[in-house]
Amino acid sequence: LGLTDGAVSLTESEDRELIFEKLSGFENIMYRYQAEFAYSLRVNGMAWDQAAGGVNPSAAAVATSANWLNVTSDTKNLPGIRIRSRAA
Repeated sequence: LGLTDGAVSLTESEDRELIFEKLSGFENIMYRYQAEFAYSLRVNGMAWDQAAGGVNPSAAAVATSANWLNVTSDTKNLPGIRIRSRAA
């Protein structure tokens, strides 16, 4: 399997928000950490099917090929290649 040039891009689409909080009153000092962030994934020639994969998909949903729609008319414009060969 190979990828074409610029086949996939991942961009941070929202500013990160991080909160660290020190908690006292326990046997040990504890820390609470919470973060919020968002990424956008773009795959050449493909579109995300929100009806099938959801608006906020998990990693497993992103990895499921049925959740992606082919939006190109020529398979040469898709993001990857697969080489199949026969043994000599």
